[in-house]
Amino acid sequence: MRIQQRDMNKKEILMVLDAIGAENIQEGSRNIQCSCFLAPWRKGHRSGTDSRPSMGILINDHGESKIHCFACEYGGTLKDAVAELNKRSDDDFSDIVSLVDDYDNIDPILLVSTIPDYDYYEPKKQEITFGEEVLDDIRGKAHKYLIDRGFELETLKEWESCFDKKYMRAVFPVRNKYSKIVGTVGRTVNNHQVKYFNYLGFDKSKYLFGENKIKNGTSLVVVEGLLDTVKLWQGLNEEGLIDKYSVVGLLGSEPSIVQCNKIRGFANEVILFFDNDKAGDLGQKKLARHIQKQVLLRSVDYVEGIGGDPDEVVNSGYPLEKLIEDSKLIVAKRDNDDWR
Repeated sequence: MRIQQRDMNKKEILMVLDAIGAENIQEGSRNIQCSCFLAPWRKGHRSGTDSRPSMGILINDHGESKIHCFACEYGGTLKDAVAELNKRSDDDFSDIVSLVDDYDNIDPILLVSTIPDYDYYEPKKQEITFGEEVLDDIRGKAHKYLIDRGFELETLKEWESCFDKKYMRAVFPVRNKYSKIVGTVGRTVNNHQVKYFNYLGFDKSKYLFGENKIKNGTSLVVVEGLLDTVKLWQGLNEEGLIDKYSVVGLLGSEPSIVQCNKIRGFANEVILFFDNDKAGDLGQKKLARHIQKQVLLRSVDYVEGIGGDPDEVVNSGYPLEKLIEDSKLIVAKRDNDDWR
């Protein structure tokens, strides 16, 4: 027997929005606003994105949670919208659809296990940032290891290269888009320990290394590693291309959903420049699946004999402008109805 959906309270609505990755959430006493999570597929959103909280959700004590987007004119219930998201997205939100469909039969413990990384009993955690003093003991020290790998002193200064003498690691601060420090990442210089270490409890899945340096109007080149990011920035700068291309790193080969959402929100053109190996190919395909309908997407083709990652390509001296201009276009199919 199907049970009629009851109205969801504010906490439950916020939980669902968090679970589906809704952005720019703003809470009111009678409604909640967020960026339209159906924007990639609705024609009313420019470039398939919604940088402003255009979608409103009514908190109703006597009925279903109505939803309306003022940009694309989508209207219905929250249940309808999440079901549509599940239909359109490459991600599987069927569990969330079931939760929204019938809250009366849901045990709070089941909610916690069904939606990873969400605490049902606590509000969403605020972003943790750190003051500049966290770099005081390691600031301004460029290790010979980086110089030997072809990094220029001016480049290392630009990217705030530090050195942790105690643990023998070249350290770089990671900043959010507002240039606040959210963590630091260290790369060993002696190869006698784990290659990379995240300090300050840093969660790399929530940020892009270099997102604070993205310039408006530039195409965004996405690479995997910490040093790849810095070296590619150096190469682009040396070729006078730094006002044409920005570069960010995933700090790994596999992008998270948060990183995918950030990338498609930062630029209209994205160039994927992952390592030339199996892990890089898989990571690149995952990222492409999530953003190819919202941005102009290209992928760098490696030229035989010039290296297996961006760091090695820059060291080879091969012209980056030619490599990027020769990158292949990735095209996504679009629907022919009212959706994109």
